[in-house]
Amino acid sequence: MRFALSLYIAATSAVACLAAATAAVPPDSSPSKGSYERVKVHGRNLEGDSPDRFVSVYLPPGYKSHPNQRYPVIYLLHGFTDSDDKWFGLKPHFVNVPQIADRSMTAGASKEMIIVMPNAYTALEGSFYGKSVTTGDWEDFVVSELVEYIDSHYRRIANRTSRGLAGHSMGGYGTVRLSMRRPDVFSSFYALSACCLDSGAATPPERNTAASSRFTQRNRCGPRRSE
Repeated sequence: MRFALSLYIAATSAVACLAAATAAVPPDSSPSKGSYERVKVHGRNLEGDSPDRFVSVYLPPGYKSHPNQRYPVIYLLHGFTDSDDKWFGLKPHFVNVPQIADRSMTAGASKEMIIVMPNAYTALEGSFYGKSVTTGDWEDFVVSELVEYIDSHYRRIANRTSRGLAGHSMGGYGTVRLSMRRPDVFSSFYALSACCLDSGAATPPERNTAASSRFTQRNRCGPRRSE
């Protein structure tokens, strides 16, 4: 539960930079409850899977009772092999975003905000939130199509200063990638345990080939012939 809470704290930090959210949220026997919706958003350039993607949306406790209030939005990206229905409590998982958000906002550890997570589980178990001929243009889906849908369907503050991006593992990689490529859309980001940022991934191909050849020579079965 402590790790799950840290994920949500990471998300709140992305948009609000709340120092108070770094502390554990005390239990509350009856926290105010937000509401949850799972909608479908169409992606125009997604390949290999349905272009109509499930998206989980958490609306804060005051959303229904304060109809004139507008809210900042956190776009939260899940990791490889994961999905939004797990993170939002539809299936047993290590984290439950609505429960943690209710506790955090009731305790005053974070301001009220909308939290959005697209389902990026694909036939290959993850999209990596990039542009791919195999899985499609997930970059455009997140930063354009999804943002446009949320802006047109919910009472959000529709500017970059009130949009944050956060993610875990594959979602952490997507967070770094998308925030660097589209700073016009998101004002702040928080990547937690981001994958795929190892500098070794940038090793020139000829060096990888040479290293592989040396490894094969060292590990081939049987005695080597002398040179």
